[in-house]
Amino acid sequence: MINNYSYNNDENSGAIGLSVTMTESNSLKDVQRIVALGKPAKVLDGFIERYLITLDPAQKAADAWYEHQLLLETLDPQEQPFTRTYIDNNGDEQTETLPNPYEVALTHRIELEINNTWLKGLRGLDAPERPAFVVDAEGWKATNIDVR
Repeated sequence: MINNYSYNNDENSGAIGLSVTMTESNSLKDVQRIVALGKPAKVLDGFIERYLITLDPAQKAADAWYEHQLLLETLDPQEQPFTRTYIDNNGDEQTETLPNPYEVALTHRIELEINNTWLKGLRGLDAPERPAFVVDAEGWKATNIDVR
């Protein structure tokens, strides 16, 4: 299963904000199993298409973005940084202050939005459309499996 993300800004719907739904997907092992069973091309193509959607770079970026967004919704932005003391390789005592987990998640989300500006749309901001991902089962079969 993969997540589908969209932002709803229709005030009449009563549900403004990020919406997450799930879509069926397949793994490469699922595809290999169907090939080994000798299923018809139509069945195989469906499995391949549901596998190929998992390879979409935009999907991977959206999943990472969503992971950090969930952290931002649950972490305390006012949490005090954690300081730890440890002994380094030279035997000297060192003190390290770790960043606030909220700030870490925010930094990662910002980096993802810089590299994938369309992700800002998932927060209701003006953004370009998500890049299209072409699923080509026939092309994939031609280079990845022997379907004779």
